[in-house]
Amino acid sequence: MNGHHEKPLSVDVENRVLTISIGIETLAFAFEQTEENNPFDGGTNDFKKLYRVTKKQEFADDVRRALCDEREDGSTILTNLLDKACWNAVEDGCMGVVEIGSEDDK
Repeated sequence: MNGHHEKPLSVDVENRVLTISIGIETLAFAFEQTEENNPFDGGTNDFKKLYRVTKKQEFADDVRRALCDEREDGSTILTNLLDKACWNAVEDGCMGVVEIGSEDDK
């Protein structure tokens, strides 16, 4: 198995490009471990796995499509994620932005 497919989730900024990447093995594993895929079953008093990824490349292709699927307003899950991350950075005191009209906005 190619080590590239086992690549953990990573976020990098290099050569003026923000890159978010994850190997397809890691993606499949992460999905299989989600709480939504492992709900508690009161009948058996244990957790029950609902889905198993059998075709990792096909699963990754479908996840990519889901990330880029446009809603009526043109937004996607991915653009919403980036919007949220940008605002979190600003609210955490990002040094790369200034509030318009503030003393630093000169």
